[in-house]
Amino acid sequence: MESDRIFLITVCGVTLGALLSLGLITIRRPGPAVRLLGFYTLVLSIGLAEPLIDRVPDQTELFRSVWGGFSLLYGPLLFLYVRSRLGELSKLTRKDLIYLAPFFVYQILLPLFSLIQRRDSMDQEVLDLLIYELLFLQIFTYCILCFKILASKKREVVSPVTKIRTAFVTTLVILSTILFLSSFTFSHLRLFFSLPLNSIFTFSIQLGLSFLIFVIALLNTENMHLEKFTTI
Repeated sequence: MESDRIFLITVCGVTLGALLSLGLITIRRPGPAVRLLGFYTLVLSIGLAEPLIDRVPDQTELFRSVWGGFSLLYGPLLFLYVRSRLGELSKLTRKDLIYLAPFFVYQILLPLFSLIQRRDSMDQEVLDLLIYELLFLQIFTYCILCFKILASKKREVVSPVTKIRTAFVTTLVILSTILFLSSFTFSHLRLFFSLPLNSIFTFSIQLGLSFLIFVIALLNTENMHLEKFTTI
């Protein structure tokens, strides 16, 4: 019963996320902000799809690791979107691509590491835990940087359009931070205290990701309409 609910939520969330990200990435709008939001929605959808990937027969550990590596894009894409949406980034340059470097380095080195046969499984567990901790350190660092940008914008005299944009971006950053913090907390409760939270954890994260994608779809659409209204 629980697995059926998780599957239903996952399918609905992934479908909405895929359609939304496709629309945002392909829409013709000046600047990179909308497309960055589309890519952020896409990687959220990829993360949401993990329970579906688990149902794929004969999948390898390498495949799961490659799929999970897309989570390295959460922080950088959110940060770049906030910068571009609030006017601090008019276009992407090669310098900005450095934020995406951990993702590409991870995906390039992962097949090489998979060829190394480790005799001690404990070493593999320690390595996985280290990567997991570094992932969340990266995510929370970018979330803090996003909040710093928002705090600086609130001290400025802004137009109604900028206020609308800032309100949407603030909502997105807060909800994303809550989701990432919840995932971090639940996973560590399971790991260090061996609590039976597997089904609750999976259901909560899937529901949270689906809700975040729904909020992006709803508020971004409303935001775009309000911007047109205020510029008439």
